Amino acid sequence: MTDKRSFRRRDFVKLLGLVAAAAALPYVASTTRRPVFWGNPFQLGVASGSPDATGFVLWTRLLSEQLTDQDVVVEWELFDAAQPDQVVRQGQAVALAALAHSVHVELDGLKANHWYHYRFRVAGYQSPLGRARTLPAVGEAVSSIRLAYASCQRYEDGYFTAYRHMREQQPDLVCFVGDYIYEYRSRAGAPRPHSLRRIRNLNDYRARYALYKSDPDLQAMHAACPWLITWDDHEVENNYFGQQSTEGRGDISKLRAAAYQAFYEHMPLRSSSLIAGIEGLLKHGSLQLYQALDIGKLARLYLIDNRQYRAAPYCGESPSDGVAAVCADAKSYRTMLGEVQEQWLEQAMLSTQAKQASWHVVVQQTRFTPANYHVGALRNMSRDSWDGYPEARARLLHLFQQSDHENLVVLGGDIHQNWVAKVHADPYNKESKVLGTEFTGTSISSQSRATEAGMRRHLSRNPHLLYANAEYRGYGLVEIQQNKTEVTLFAVEEIANPESAVSVLARFAVPAGKPAALQQL
Repeated sequence: MTDKRSFRRRDFVKLLGLVAAAAALPYVASTTRRPVFWGNPFQLGVASGSPDATGFVLWTRLLSEQLTDQDVVVEWELFDAAQPDQVVRQGQAVALAALAHSVHVELDGLKANHWYHYRFRVAGYQSPLGRARTLPAVGEAVSSIRLAYASCQRYEDGYFTAYRHMREQQPDLVCFVGDYIYEYRSRAGAPRPHSLRRIRNLNDYRARYALYKSDPDLQAMHAACPWLITWDDHEVENNYFGQQSTEGRGDISKLRAAAYQAFYEHMPLRSSSLIAGIEGLLKHGSLQLYQALDIGKLARLYLIDNRQYRAAPYCGESPSDGVAAVCADAKSYRTMLGEVQEQWLEQAMLSTQAKQASWHVVVQQTRFTPANYHVGALRNMSRDSWDGYPEARARLLHLFQQSDHENLVVLGGDIHQNWVAKVHADPYNKESKVLGTEFTGTSISSQSRATEAGMRRHLSRNPHLLYANAEYRGYGLVEIQQNKTEVTLFAVEEIANPESAVSVLARFAVPAGKPAALQQL
């Protein structure tokens, strides 16, 4: 019998070899072909991501009926945005057949805090023009930065109108916090139905990403600025944890390996995320997404992954979106981040470099503060959120206190609601120290089962909760300045209407040095 862990090791070691081969340009010239296409192969657009002060990743994926199992040479060009007619870098990359003919070009040695344009060419076809930027250098004085955050974009539930409006706001960076795709068949009566089956294998994942990336508003937003991306559950399967299914399928190592490969194929990720995953494959996962990004002296972002490494939830092996009684196993250990990631985050938040930043932004997947304050920990909780992992949340809160960063913001998604709350040192004691402010965002398009009455109950029962709204889909825009951080929540008025208006739902300001003094503007 084949060991499933060995299967995963073989698959990802093979992928590592392919990624290494793609970087070897002499190999490109001798082993790839230049195909003839009958139509534009850049149907899925372009993207940039994983930026730092010296570079970023450029991405595209070729899609055409003429593509075979052979690799393809793709040319790329980079332009200075201030001099758009001048090519500052150019080269070739390999669209690997084994990686769905995706292309990942990793650039470094560029100017810090600078905008660029880029495009790809193949067989006489040219991709759309994309925009990317490097981050300010560590220690550089920066007056402000604009970040958009978004999550949960189920295709059939509605249009991605939020992205069209987001593009008009011209953010410097998009933080996507999970559920880029959904694995289900299209539901009956959906505003935007599709014909794809429920995902079962790698080809199904690839087809689902291709469907989502065919959306013009999503494509345009990817082309507008770099993205910093993490996942949640639906990139694999609803509510999965670690390598375990909650859909009655037991160990889903093979399915998860396919999902992770497809995620890499369709996102502007560095190859190091794949390599780091392989090195720790048998210990802590297979695709490392967590990282810290410095934006000069203004801010430090911590992108974390609370899905891949999490343990089974309390109250048995099957988390649900509903509630649970007091757990018999309440004393047992549970982790959301995994030991290795917790150690990394501790080092990142306590480092000398971290102390230079004025603001600290934790970018993660789900609601962080309690939704069950009125009954306390491990009662009436959602087991798929931080409420179901109170020890893990307590350790993270202890780290927040230990780091003593007075300007802390936590971003999240998953719940298809806007949820704005104070982050207390003791989440069930409103008199405890306020460590920061949480902004968990609504969905781009995914429906919400919450009601207006339910939101009112949340507000009455959770004294740390400042604002809650589940009526609208949309996104959040964060403008970080030295003396304050402003957050604007945008609402799509009609998600089933691709031409819907988008309006301001609420605005907030967090003054520097006063995490508890959040104001609605």
